[in-house]
Amino acid sequence: MGLYQTPCHGCPLYHYHRSNEDPDDLVRMYRWHVKDPIRYQRSLDKVAIRQIGWKNGLYERIDEWSSVAYWYQVEPHNPFPKLPEPAARTANIDVVPKAEE
Repeated sequence: MGLYQTPCHGCPLYHYHRSNEDPDDLVRMYRWHVKDPIRYQRSLDKVAIRQIGWKNGLYERIDEWSSVAYWYQVEPHNPFPKLPEPAARTANIDVVPKAEE
C-alpha cells in the first residue's frame, strides 16, 4: 500500500513504519460504495467496524476510526429531533488507556 487516489477509494495520507506499530503512524483511507452500495430495506441501526491485523497471527487492532453516512431523503419529511449535547453523544465511547512502559 502507498499513496493512491481513485474516484471511489484511495489513500491520500500514508506515514507508516513497517517495523512496528508506531503510535505516530498515520494512514488515511476512504471508500465510496457507489458501485456496490450497502442496501437495507427498513433501517440500518448499527454498523460495526473491526480492524484485524497480523503480527505472528491475527489480532484485533486498536485504531482510531471515523466514518460518515449519507442517505436518500424523501421530501417532504418531518423535522429531525434536536441532537443531544456533545457530552451525552460521547458518553458511551470507550477510552483505551495507554499501555504502561
